Amino acid sequence: MKILFISNETARKFILIKRGLSGENNFVPQLDCPDKQFYMNRRVPSETRSQSEIIPIIIEGIKDFFYCRAEDFFIFEKLETKKFKPHTELISQKIFSNREKRLFEEIFDFTFRGRALAILHDENFVGNVEFYIDKKSKILYVKNIYLKPNVKNTKNFQAVLSKTLKRFAKFNGCKDISISRN
Repeated sequence: MKILFISNETARKFILIKRGLSGENNFVPQLDCPDKQFYMNRRVPSETRSQSEIIPIIIEGIKDFFYCRAEDFFIFEKLETKKFKPHTELISQKIFSNREKRLFEEIFDFTFRGRALAILHDENFVGNVEFYIDKKSKILYVKNIYLKPNVKNTKNFQAVLSKTLKRFAKFNGCKDISISRN
């Protein structure tokens, strides 16, 4: 039986592409993927008919086995060298199941905070943003920004995060942003 050993970075890329969070909307069609339902899971999928249809995966730094369909194997090979376009997004944890959140916490070394939005910067979750929207005054109030300890809060990162917050405010019909300085 073939066992696939992948880096934590490749696992991150796979998950981001699977969830549509890579900034690479055209990556899956480029792979000539028969469908977009490729996955990586801790359990052997119930629809799998034979052992030859699945490949066990070992992710660097994680003790459990994961599994993928044999026909999705080529995706991991392509991801080893794939570089994503730089991008920053605010991600709601509501789009993930509890099982996916646990997987994210393990692979990305990241914890979702309460109702805060996660900050996805390039291929990493780097922090959380607490906010509320005053619909009457159309202001996005940013209460707190929590960055992981290893994240460098450079001027470049601040500028990118500022643009991302402006896009988020506009998407929510806000005309202004107020950021608390704690």
